[in-house]
Amino acid sequence: MSVRKPAQRFLDEIDVPYEDEGNYVVVKHAALFMSTLMSKVLSMSNVKLFNATCVEDLITRPAPELSGGVRIVGVVTNWTLVTLHHDDHSCMDPNTINAPLVISTTGHDGPFGAFSAKRLESMGLISKLGGMRGLDMNSAEDAIVKNTREVTPV
Repeated sequence: MSVRKPAQRFLDEIDVPYEDEGNYVVVKHAALFMSTLMSKVLSMSNVKLFNATCVEDLITRPAPELSGGVRIVGVVTNWTLVTLHHDDHSCMDPNTINAPLVISTTGHDGPFGAFSAKRLESMGLISKLGGMRGLDMNSAEDAIVKNTREVTPV
């Protein structure tokens, strides 16, 4: 797994070993990074992991004081296998998780990723999606940092 500098500072912080290759560093295996990160995060008292769980929808409440008039206040979840088989099995009641902050970080289609952005667009809370393109790591990493922002007001 290669990581462009200066992101190796994060690897140092969580004690993941790497080889320095000049403009980037190489971690022996992505699983080493992920298992270390998961171990650190899951040991925190305020973190819960919902394994094999999909986010199927967003929970909203009226908020006339905000542009768009809607506040995101949580997510609707279900088991992954239930989500994958809505078309050929009877529905199972979903669960809800109320949250003061909802973060989607994948940027890809999937059970949570771009689905959330598409839902916000369909509700008129964002005007347009950016679209996916082929990967150019150097420009993509810069764009992620440059374009990190609040999508809808809290």
